[in-house]
Amino acid sequence: MNYLCSTMDHPTAEQIYVQVRKKIPNISLGTVYRNLSLLEELGMVRKVTGGPGAEHFDANLSMHHHFVCSGCGSITDVFFDDQHLEGLLDPGFSGTVSGYDIVFHGLCESCSAALQQDKQAPGED
Repeated sequence: MNYLCSTMDHPTAEQIYVQVRKKIPNISLGTVYRNLSLLEELGMVRKVTGGPGAEHFDANLSMHHHFVCSGCGSITDVFFDDQHLEGLLDPGFSGTVSGYDIVFHGLCESCSAALQQDKQAPGED
């Protein structure tokens, strides 16, 4: 939990394992998975699923959403005023909303810049 609270990178269980193992050499990957599962169950971390691949974890429980770069796979926190978002639901919806997670997909600033640079570079014949 300490490691997860110290990073904004939204690490995977494997990434957490590598970092925690530096301080607790005999920890197992299974222990990391079990603890992440328990922490999620207790509402102390959020699981962030951004597409194919491993699940990522976030200890920031404040109301925010995520942006997943389809180029490099990075996950970034996104904050916006979404107080009226529930008003966008179909008027025929009769359920009760208890929460929501929004994940935006696209290219981050670095991947967008690299793509633009590739487009501007002269092609090889």
